[in-house]
Amino acid sequence: MFRLITLFLFLLSTALYAQDKPENCRVNDIRLMGNVRIVNTAPDLRVYISSSETFNSLEVEIVDVIPSICGQWRIIDRGEDFAIKIIDDPALADLIITIRDTREGKAFLKKHPPNQ
Repeated sequence: MFRLITLFLFLLSTALYAQDKPENCRVNDIRLMGNVRIVNTAPDLRVYISSSETFNSLEVEIVDVIPSICGQWRIIDRGEDFAIKIIDDPALADLIITIRDTREGKAFLKKHPPNQ
């Protein structure tokens, strides 16, 4: 009986972890590329910025051109494809991201430092 319960818990935890990684570059039916606006209220996604990449994080590249692949975000003030709110608690986040080490990424991290 102990083995059966252990196996069930293992399979359940594996299934829950598998849901954390964005599939098909979408979360909550939002495509994770494009023009992004950072807001304080009414976001489409709540985002936690991690200082290290984890199994369930999306590596985001901040760009200043039209985003063309999954994970490329251009930060804008209006005309966004989706809006995010940066939060401090990963448990409440819709998405956990890490920022790719580029010139634009470094500038973004100066304004929005990751949580340790």
